[in-house]
Amino acid sequence: MLVGLSTLIGRFHLQPVGGVTVLAQLADASFGHNAAFYVVQFATMVLLAPAANTSFGGLPVLMSLPARDNHLPHVFALKADRQVHRHGVVWPALVSALLTGVSAVVVTATRFTKGAWLTVTHPAPEDRESAEALRRGWELWKPCVELIELCSETRSLGRPLVAYVRKPAQSQPEAQVTVLIPETEPARLWQRLLQNQRGSGVAHAVRSDTDAVICRLRFRITQQTHSDVR
Repeated sequence: MLVGLSTLIGRFHLQPVGGVTVLAQLADASFGHNAAFYVVQFATMVLLAPAANTSFGGLPVLMSLPARDNHLPHVFALKADRQVHRHGVVWPALVSALLTGVSAVVVTATRFTKGAWLTVTHPAPEDRESAEALRRGWELWKPCVELIELCSETRSLGRPLVAYVRKPAQSQPEAQVTVLIPETEPARLWQRLLQNQRGSGVAHAVRSDTDAVICRLRFRITQQTHSDVR
């Protein structure tokens, strides 16, 4: 299996990419982004779950052997009522929790002053590229509606929008502001669960902090819609 994976990785010229595993890239290149791709990802998750438990299953038994030969405390050789080396399970769990806690404190302390407590900001290259692509698409579309960009250094959607909606309400108290939120709605329920639900977050923020009327306009995505887009 290792030789086969190495051969395929070399054939597709795969390289490490942030946020995507090499195995995911390999499945995508081999099968495409279809059902087989998700089967591979789910199988990988299922295999990694028991692998993470291997240390707690094998280490207590391994520690019991030197404990019997007086090389470790004898408590590691004792079994509980369920024939499990209780101390061999508890102590590795405690040590891993102390070490994990120490790592969390060290990383937080060293990165806090460098801005790790802030989210990746809009000046990032990928954000600029997506914003420019949106501007070009809007100009080609020409909907006769002004495109206004609201910058948020923390990537917050609710606060900048709420602040913008409040401006006309303050200048014209008698005016009624309506916020139209377009959303895509996949045809199948399991596809809807994969959406980021940004529309719900924006609607909740505007409804909670302003008197604006919320209108959520949903567009049903079907196979015919995909064909038209292509």
